[in-house]
Amino acid sequence: MSYVLGSALANRELIEYDHKVSTPEIVFRIGKRPDPAEVKVVYLSPKIVEKDIRKHHFLVSIGPVIVSPQLREVLYSIASSELDFYPASIVGKDSTITDYWAIRPKTLAECFDMK
Repeated sequence: MSYVLGSALANRELIEYDHKVSTPEIVFRIGKRPDPAEVKVVYLSPKIVEKDIRKHHFLVSIGPVIVSPQLREVLYSIASSELDFYPASIVGKDSTITDYWAIRPKTLAECFDMK
């Protein structure tokens, strides 16, 4: 199987954050760390089949960045103190994928003065 590790723009149209059932995406960008038990991350991909989604280790949409189980293992081994991982689901054309992960940096800067 070949994998796509190129530009995030290459897979931008594959998934869409499900705002109706998911935790608001702003939680992954600012504020305090959300409780993992309260986080729900669901993406929709009604036109794409599972085998095509699984070619991507890194998926970008309006919501948090999500990564494949394989990339999560790598990131966890080198940056577990820097990243939080939350289970994510992708509802595709032919199945629901439940082993991808949303990532959130543990350190977020709200804003800062460049001076």
